[in-house]
Amino acid sequence: MKLKTITSLKVYLMQKNISQCKISNDTGLSRTTVNKLVNKNDASKSVKVLMRLYLQLDEKSFNALCETYCSESSNSITKES
Repeated sequence: MKLKTITSLKVYLMQKNISQCKISNDTGLSRTTVNKLVNKNDASKSVKVLMRLYLQLDEKSFNALCETYCSESSNSITKES
């Protein structure tokens, strides 16, 4: 069984019940841009700063969320470095 790898940022957003669509509407970023950041940590520095400010996180916490990946299998999520 292949595990799906997701960012801790995505898990954080799910726990806080914040949708990517809401982020897109509130920040003016395109859905594609938000999706790339949340799922692949692929975004420009300015997009990451905007997202960090939107989520009201300090830089260290936000970077940790972006750089940490989790493996999802069935209903359990395990952290990876």
